[in-house]
Amino acid sequence: MKTDDKPENTNYRDEGCEFYYSCLDCPYARCLLDEPLIIRLHKERDLEIKRRVREGEKPAELSQSYRLSSRTIYRILSE
Repeated sequence: MKTDDKPENTNYRDEGCEFYYSCLDCPYARCLLDEPLIIRLHKERDLEIKRRVREGEKPAELSQSYRLSSRTIYRILSE
């Protein structure tokens, strides 16, 4: 008798991604990892934010100009 090798009998860990902590609770309609353009745009935005901080801009100013929370700005800076 053959054992069931189907994926439904596998224990998956829901580790989420850099955009959200959990795949199962993610608020996005489509997985952002399936959207290469979005990922590229986020990486370019993050590099721009880091450059602007190095040049002396304050995180609060960047939060307003990019319409992001302060927490998101600090997360980007900590990477």
